[in-house]
Amino acid sequence: MFKTFSPSDWIQIFSIFASLAVSIISVCIALKSLNRAEKSAKATEIANFNATRPYVTIYSNSLDTGLLAIHKYLIIKNFGKTAAKVKTIDFNGELDEINKERKLRSLHDFVLAPGMSVRTVISANFSKTIMFQVTYSDLENNQFKEDYKVNFGFSDDLVFAKASAEANDEVKAEINRLPKGYVEVISALNVIAQQLQN
Repeated sequence: MFKTFSPSDWIQIFSIFASLAVSIISVCIALKSLNRAEKSAKATEIANFNATRPYVTIYSNSLDTGLLAIHKYLIIKNFGKTAAKVKTIDFNGELDEINKERKLRSLHDFVLAPGMSVRTVISANFSKTIMFQVTYSDLENNQFKEDYKVNFGFSDDLVFAKASAEANDEVKAEINRLPKGYVEVISALNVIAQQLQN
């Protein structure tokens, strides 16, 4: 049967098989390219989403007011690029004396703009570690839940520069000569200036 084929018939048969093989290989390459393009598009979409989503973080900070006092704060801040709708903030443990009764109950159902923060004063001697959980969404209602372990005693062992005892007495004497309320105004302005730097 094969002996009846002429050389040109064999060439045509070989050409058909070669064309079929090239077509199959081309389809496989096209499918792999399409798969890679889909994966790349999905990765780009995820990267864009992560780059523009809100990131609500809970942490503590200590500020030196410059008038022989350190203030501690609990800070809730949106480090993301879009607004966050904060649904709830829950915590395990007991807060300091200032916030023990309030239990941060008002911190729910509010919006944090990008870069915006909300803070509350914490007792300067409060050093516990508290677990916080914040539940929030972006403006397209994508839900997020983050857990944070906040150590309020992280700065307790840090060394702050202090003036000598004589200088402290001189500073206290000068402070006592200032008009009533002046020290509080300077302290408040110093705290505001440090908050604006954050």
